[in-house]
Amino acid sequence: MFGMLVPFLFIPVTLHAEGDPEVGKRYFGMCASCHGSNAEGNEEIGAPRLKGQHDWYLIRQLKNFKQGIRGTHEEDKYGHQMRQMAMTLKDDEAIEDVVAYISSLNE
Repeated sequence: MFGMLVPFLFIPVTLHAEGDPEVGKRYFGMCASCHGSNAEGNEEIGAPRLKGQHDWYLIRQLKNFKQGIRGTHEEDKYGHQMRQMAMTLKDDEAIEDVVAYISSLNE
């Protein structure tokens, strides 16, 4: 049983965004149009709540959208829109910054 768990111990996971929340606040302006100014989400348009979500999850999903893992299926209208927005984040640092800002909303 323990032998099966060992490989998972070596997977690097960022638990907390290491970005600059002040820089991320500028990026979040575009996100707020769908996800709300306090990242509260908007069910009517399919924009989930981001506030209170784990940093690692937000980082992974933004990277998945940028890499085309999510948001590329022709029937995924909301995912397609989100992929376009994620593409405006120029690099991993920008992703870390915006997620750091979203996390700061929890304080």
